[in-house]
Amino acid sequence: MNFKELGISEALINVLKNSGITQPTPVQAESIQQIKNGKDVIAEAQTGTGKTLAFLLPIFENISPSIDAIQALIVTPTRELALQITEQALKLKEAKDINILATYGGKDIGAQLKKLKGNVHLVIATPGRLLDHLERKTINLSKLKTFVLDEADQMLLMGFKNEVDTIIKNASKKLFLCNYKSPG
Repeated sequence: MNFKELGISEALINVLKNSGITQPTPVQAESIQQIKNGKDVIAEAQTGTGKTLAFLLPIFENISPSIDAIQALIVTPTRELALQITEQALKLKEAKDINILATYGGKDIGAQLKKLKGNVHLVIATPGRLLDHLERKTINLSKLKTFVLDEADQMLLMGFKNEVDTIIKNASKKLFLCNYKSPG
């Protein structure tokens, strides 16, 4: 199965080709269509197998740039992982002009607040900073289509269960969950 057969647009396929990616990995082939179709997904794969693109590609396909709302949320346990995911998302932005916000501790919250007042489609966040925005009522998740818990097992091991529960309660009732983790 190739990316076109998985329903990925030519524009995104061209961005992938420019990065040397021509065929989906097994985790991508198993996940992409399910996510695009609104199904819950739990995936486990080794680091370096394309887990991030397995959820980013269908997120980019499902976001409508004309809708002025957060449509996808990716929550990850660490700032470093949030930065890696953001870097991948920014590459895909070449194909589809969506607005991305990375929000995590240690980053100026003022700049994040300013960006949230504009049109943000995709938020990549750590649990603590996202909860801070929810408590301040500076983030609105009511139009959320896709919610990804990346490395959810690590978040739970790090003691973020209450934060994750609160985030889920604040999210739209129509969302579907994708949980990606590395085996260990």
